[in-house]
Amino acid sequence: WEQAYGGQANDRGQALIQTSDGQYVIAGKSWSYGAGGFDVFLLKADQDGTLLWLNAYGGSGYDSGYAVAETSDGGFLVAGVTESFGDGDYDVYTVRTDQEGTALWQKTFGGNNDDSGFSVLETADGGFLIAGNTASYGAGGFDGYLIKTDRDGAVRRLP
Repeated sequence: WEQAYGGQANDRGQALIQTSDGQYVIAGKSWSYGAGGFDVFLLKADQDGTLLWLNAYGGSGYDSGYAVAETSDGGFLVAGVTESFGDGDYDVYTVRTDQEGTALWQKTFGGNNDDSGFSVLETADGGFLIAGNTASYGAGGFDGYLIKTDRDGAVRRLP
């Protein structure tokens, strides 16, 4: 089978996982859905490609989802980038959802320059790791960026 998902404007899938129930979740960016501009979208389709749900997250600026992971409770964590929220031009943007894609929390990470999240996973302690790049911290230019959060998305800053 093949299936298209989206609306009247530009929409793009950028990350895909197969869930523990054998279905599929796609994260990406959508101009068709959300608060304006590109927004993060998350959708779930069954084994035949039938859309089960689609949700969008973000603000009036550019927001995009680059990675998604299923959480141990059957929800999802999306990581990407936001221009709508945070401290700099672009910041790492994470959205934690329940099983139906309803947002439980949204967090941003980064500083005054551009920061993005490209990979995410749940850790054994129930928290999350987000990997990406940062121009706000490090030796200069873009550097690798690793963020460890607790289950609520809180970060303990290292000295």
